[in-house]
Amino acid sequence: MDGSKIGMDEASICGITHCAMVNEADDIQEFIIDPKKLGLAAQSGSDLTPAQDVQTESKRFAALMANKEDNARKDAVILNAGLIFLAANKAKDVEDGIQMAARILESGTAFKTLETWVQTQTTDPEKSLGLLHGLMD
Repeated sequence: MDGSKIGMDEASICGITHCAMVNEADDIQEFIIDPKKLGLAAQSGSDLTPAQDVQTESKRFAALMANKEDNARKDAVILNAGLIFLAANKAKDVEDGIQMAARILESGTAFKTLETWVQTQTTDPEKSLGLLHGLMD
């Protein structure tokens, strides 16, 4: 949201994000992220508004992790995951991190990781996986 005074705790696809990163020499590197220049078309903030009910939002999240959405939510996820790869020294720059995140999402790895997490966080893995897969209907 260009010109907005609303702060966020993540990078935004709605406008410029001002960033600061501490490098290995303990120097602070400041930079901006312009989603338009990264191939992530800036979207309206309303495109990211969560659903009003948990069931709908759960379905949207499962669809996103299964790479069944190609919208503002996907752009926001790959931008922020890309920054995590950069911060973890897994990516050489923001663009590289975004490409890594997109590949993970588009390959199905993200959903497989979600399935594994669901299986390990419950006393009834089959039932929980059934609930997760049921969200995809």
